Amino acid sequence: MSTTNLSIQDEYKTLREELLQAKKYIFERPLVIVALGITSIKLIPESYLTFLPLALSGVLLFNFWFTANRIMSAARIVAYIQLELEQQLVGRWVGWETCLRFYRKWLKLDPDKKVKSIPLGMDECKDAMMFYEPIYTLHIALMISALVSAFFVTIYNLNLINILCTLGVVLVSWKFKKSTTEYSPNWAMGLIERNRIIWYYVFKYMVQENAK
Repeated sequence: MSTTNLSIQDEYKTLREELLQAKKYIFERPLVIVALGITSIKLIPESYLTFLPLALSGVLLFNFWFTANRIMSAARIVAYIQLELEQQLVGRWVGWETCLRFYRKWLKLDPDKKVKSIPLGMDECKDAMMFYEPIYTLHIALMISALVSAFFVTIYNLNLINILCTLGVVLVSWKFKKSTTEYSPNWAMGLIERNRIIWYYVFKYMVQENAK
């Protein structure tokens, strides 16, 4: 077996491990947030509980962005593995980091045209990224809980601090709503097929640049 084949196998193993790690983060982080929220209710003095819904909503919004980012990264890796390591579709193998550099360079070339052209002819695999939907739903449920809790605390004890904290939760929830609309389960289901098309164009671009 040649050194090149060994290198390809090493890269395949590394990327698979990265995928597993990303899924682990996606599943575990919301559960950690739930655990921290429950623990905080028991440990934080009652006078500080008014800040808990605001803190929880902020952490949820950040973690949702993190999750969407991990989903995009995972789809990019899966598509790369399929086309480059398993099918060896275009040109010679040059490695993940080099291909990722050209991936980013290619996307910067006339990006508006690419955004319009990439979805055309896309054969979406509807069972891809199915694990994202329950995580997506859990984030929404937790954000609703934070919002309801903020209103409950304010109604129970009406004062300026509670009102400001509730307004803060409302603002975060509004931003969260926009993000969940943009990064819906339907968005996630088409990511792998979309990235397969992107990688195909990237590999052709690399061949033209004598980089592959």
